[in-house]
Amino acid sequence: MATSTNSSSDHEPHAWIEAEIETWKAEARDWRLQHLISHSFVQSLMQSPAWKLLRPLRTVRQLLRPRGFGAHHLIPWHQLEPDREAEPGTWIATGPSPYFIVPCVLPSGWLRVHLRMTAETDGRLELCDIGGSGLGDFDSLKQLDVHSHVERDEYVYLRRTALGLRLHPLNTAGRFRLEDFRATPVPAITAAVAALPHKLAALRRYGLVRRALVNGLGLLLRGRLREFAGKLHDGLHWTRNTAAACVLPSESTSERKTQAGTQKLDIVYVLKDAGLCGGVRVILEHVARLRRRGHNVSIYYLTGGIDDFQLPVPAIRFENRTALQAALARFRGIKVATWYETAPWVAESLRPGDRGYYLVQDIEDCYGTTPEETQAALATYRLGLRPITEGVWVREQLKQRFGRESVLVGIGVDFDIFQPVSVSRQPYSILTTARTWSGGGAAGSRLKGWDTARATVARCFELQPRTTLATFSVEPRPQGPPLLPHAHWQMPSDRVLAKLYSQAGLYLLASTHEGFGLTAAEAMACGCPVVATYAQGNEEFCMDGHTALMAQAGDVERLAQHCLTLQSDPARAAELAHHARRFIQEYSWERVIDRLEREFLHSDRSRFSLPACSVPTPPKQSTESEYPDLRLSESATLDCTVIVPTINDVHLVVQCVASCRRYLPKTATVEIFVVDDGSRDREVLEDLQRASGDLGFQLLYNHQNLGFSATVNHGMRHAQGRYILLCNNDIAFFQPWLEAIERAFEADAEVGILGARLLYPNGSIQHAGVDKVPGQLRWHHVYGGWPGDHPRVRESRSVWSVTGALFAMRREVVRQLGGFSTAYTTAFEDLDYCLHAWSHGVRVGYCAELAAYHHEGKTRGATPEQKHARPLVWAERERAGGFYFDKKWAALRDVEDFEALLRRPRRSSSLDEHTLHTAERSPP
Repeated sequence: MATSTNSSSDHEPHAWIEAEIETWKAEARDWRLQHLISHSFVQSLMQSPAWKLLRPLRTVRQLLRPRGFGAHHLIPWHQLEPDREAEPGTWIATGPSPYFIVPCVLPSGWLRVHLRMTAETDGRLELCDIGGSGLGDFDSLKQLDVHSHVERDEYVYLRRTALGLRLHPLNTAGRFRLEDFRATPVPAITAAVAALPHKLAALRRYGLVRRALVNGLGLLLRGRLREFAGKLHDGLHWTRNTAAACVLPSESTSERKTQAGTQKLDIVYVLKDAGLCGGVRVILEHVARLRRRGHNVSIYYLTGGIDDFQLPVPAIRFENRTALQAALARFRGIKVATWYETAPWVAESLRPGDRGYYLVQDIEDCYGTTPEETQAALATYRLGLRPITEGVWVREQLKQRFGRESVLVGIGVDFDIFQPVSVSRQPYSILTTARTWSGGGAAGSRLKGWDTARATVARCFELQPRTTLATFSVEPRPQGPPLLPHAHWQMPSDRVLAKLYSQAGLYLLASTHEGFGLTAAEAMACGCPVVATYAQGNEEFCMDGHTALMAQAGDVERLAQHCLTLQSDPARAAELAHHARRFIQEYSWERVIDRLEREFLHSDRSRFSLPACSVPTPPKQSTESEYPDLRLSESATLDCTVIVPTINDVHLVVQCVASCRRYLPKTATVEIFVVDDGSRDREVLEDLQRASGDLGFQLLYNHQNLGFSATVNHGMRHAQGRYILLCNNDIAFFQPWLEAIERAFEADAEVGILGARLLYPNGSIQHAGVDKVPGQLRWHHVYGGWPGDHPRVRESRSVWSVTGALFAMRREVVRQLGGFSTAYTTAFEDLDYCLHAWSHGVRVGYCAELAAYHHEGKTRGATPEQKHARPLVWAERERAGGFYFDKKWAALRDVEDFEALLRRPRRSSSLDEHTLHTAERSPP
């Protein structure tokens, strides 16, 4: 008892002190809130007629003695702690949203802000004003990146009376020191004088001084003083996005350096129309983010406006095409066309030392309304400008249709804006775009799929009466289905759009064609599940069953069923949204600008050829041990050797071997090896032994579980065939297969590995080739879930990789490359071997005529739940194999074309040109 009493008395003083501290904190916070409330009364006073009568006297007073405040007025309000062990003014940001506040009354007008700060971590600083509704009512005044040290002297414009300022020093946790901060209201004439040298510098750079003087004099003579002052002030701020906004005042040395630490570049993007649409937004992102890295970048355009874009973008609007082309001819540097009508302008303006690029966001013949427009669009791809593409589909179209190699920079999502917002999700709400207009005008009505979307939502409303519709577009509210609750947002801001994505139960993309499909990517970033059509450009990130639920364009019934699935199954919707959000995180703007800057800085100025890719190849000292020499003889005595790996199963082996025999030509000489990978069940081994006699295959044993690589290598050591076919035990053939292999290999002597068209039992595609996700070290099955007889699936082509479930090789290729890598046991073996083949000059192809059913995952499991039920060692082997694969092939992350892996040039024959449409039997 005595011990208990002493313990209690020891803790009582500490508890009293903590309670007092909490009381002081509460009083201090109440005082700050009262301070803000008192200023709301002052704001009301300042809006009164009597206060407005005193405005001339206040102006004189500001000229004589401007009032301002400094760093000592800043009050730490959120996620900030002083670092008492460091120098004064040192703070620790404890979270991603730290900020100071300054309770004050600032009338609308110009404010001069001086800031000097050092930080241990990189981040973004933001200055905001506080409105009369409290701390949550704030607008951004200025944003800039923080790289170790920042010293800026800026002029910002307050559009309203402010009751305070919010200073967000960083957007991440870290330590920083605020050395100096001063904010002083200044008269408009003072701001105009400060803007004049920056305005003149920008005009001189673009040769517009004379034109600006004439225009300015005309404004003064017509008495348009406010417009004249606005144009002059454009030298200080970015609200108008005009020609004057080309140079920021007092930019520090660290802000002006490019990321690569090299020279600044002079770049101009040429637009015809700068109206609000997804393609223009991408261009504005390029310009704003390249400027942030210190390059001189601007936009030339004829019509439209870009005032609604959130980032600072310098742009010059010309009265006619002749004036634009004249300015473009005077400009020296990098010129980027952005539309088929601007490409000839750029091509004609090129002079020695210039470089011309063509940002191809889509194959623009689809936007043509007449044959002449279509031909004009297609002709621009032969002008000699170097194409820049942002989507895999567009890159492949340029290559296949026009023979043009392009620089794939990708596309980005602004994750600072497009992220889940704290609002309640409405599971029955369907969000979609209501576009009847596009970059090509009326083409939007047939490309953006509004009729399909409207019919899909109407069908959902018929089956689920709780369905509601939300739409957004640049157009006014369209006519929705009768009686259906329908809300429409015309030209919403990005933040409003992020809220819409976060509220909706699902996002519906019903387009018949997309160059990329940015809205679906933004929805994924906000955690909104996506239902989409196969619209070409969106298929690189919309993968059926993994990141989205997919249907053919115009298939209203299928789209409606997908929507109802997500409405009725919240767990499925959450799982789909989770996978999609993780996948789309790779599509960052930093990755895009890195690639773009690398191209602009380092490309060959004379030939405009792609930079040499750094392609990893297996080190010589590890080749023998990782890809073992199987000691195959040079000559073959049979047509084909089939290797069937198996473990703990007889039924699947019998079905596989029987179907393999059933579809063989009578004259073919084929041997079949079934390799058991360590089955422990005595009855299984005895049944396999009996089946080998009945079906005529040879049975080999590993005697312990060694994994896929060791198992197939064991079988291939005994191979006598000209071709070697690896065949999972859950494969069932339904048509002749040996003739398909022979025809494909004979069609192209450089193809050494072939993959098959594998179908699920329901006839949909399980495998039709494996492609790389741009900018990532990930690969995905192309056309997964598509109908097995779809025309695009029935086209043979070169691919990054094929699945080992049905994997055909030439004998000489196995002798050249060795067996499968022994570094893997459960997964990644087939993908690694295909990359190994590409890097040694052996091509990998997908053969549509080689087809079979694949009962995926019968041995190892196809879903996470099934894999969890299998032995733990298999899951751990798969995880370890993934780590090794990522480390080994890391240099392929930014390689987007498997042609770059080849060590020798391509011959004239090509599997891509050999399309096989002669399958003897369709799947039943």
